[in-house]
Amino acid sequence: MELIELNRRSNLLICKLLNIYSRINYFAVDRWKFRTFTKKNVELKNIHAGETVYIIGNGPSVKKLDLEKLKGKHIITVNKSISTEMFKILEPEYHCVIDRYILNDTIDAIKKV
Repeated sequence: MELIELNRRSNLLICKLLNIYSRINYFAVDRWKFRTFTKKNVELKNIHAGETVYIIGNGPSVKKLDLEKLKGKHIITVNKSISTEMFKILEPEYHCVIDRYILNDTIDAIKKV
C-alpha cells in the first residue's frame, strides 16, 4: 500500500472516531447542558413555510453587503455574528449556533437578546 493511501485511510479512521466521540459527548453532556435553548426549537418547525428567510453568516464577504436592505425581513444569523455590529443592524428574528464551543463563547450575549 502506498504511503499516501495509508495516510488517507488513517485520517479517515481518525475522523470517524472523533465523530463517534463527539456524538457520545453530545448525548451524555451537551444535550442536557443546552436543553433550555434547544427544546424551544420544536416550536419553530415550518413557522415560515413558503416565505423567504435569509441566513446570514459572519464571514468577510458580509462586509460588502448593504444589510439595510434586509431590515424587516425574516433573518437568521449564525454563530458569532451575535457579537458583531451586523447583528445590531439586522435585528434578526432568529440566531443559530452550530458549534458547541461557539455556544460556550456566546452564551452570555444570547441570554441578553
